Amino acid sequence: MNADHAAAPAEIREVAVVGLGIMGAGIAEVLARSGRAVVVIEANHDFLARGLARLHSSLDKAVARGRLTHAEKALIVARVRAADSIAAGARDADLAIEAVPERLDLKRAIFAELDQACRADTILATNTSSLSVTALAACTRHPDRVAGRPVLDAALASGRPADVVGIHLAGRPARSPNSPS
Repeated sequence: MNADHAAAPAEIREVAVVGLGIMGAGIAEVLARSGRAVVVIEANHDFLARGLARLHSSLDKAVARGRLTHAEKALIVARVRAADSIAAGARDADLAIEAVPERLDLKRAIFAELDQACRADTILATNTSSLSVTALAACTRHPDRVAGRPVLDAALASGRPADVVGIHLAGRPARSPNSPS
């Protein structure tokens, strides 16, 4: 990879999940179960409380079905912490996943904020199923580090998100069409 390409982190240890609705809570759970530290970011305290309750309820069901022990649940819960701002929650993330409602203006604002808060090598991912990933990537200084839902789904399913996202991002140009040469 040449110097014009942004490098993905070698390993994804900490993940920021922006938005704690049904999808965000589910993504946070999958990541915490995989052993990663997860920061759930939700500015609305009521939504944060509901999202955390949804996460705990899902884990309680897994314990009741014998799929998790109480000790395993405790370890998973210990991997999750909450933040009420992107600046506070995403600064140390290796991967930041946006999981907010399907509104382009909202998602663009979040990507612009993530771009400011995160390190230059942080991978930014969107959970959108209907909006342009390119339009979201254009809000960042490093559009080459933005991944869409198919890559995100593969990364979460694989249990090796750094490998999947890294392969996806390899060789993509680091500059947007509007970047100076």
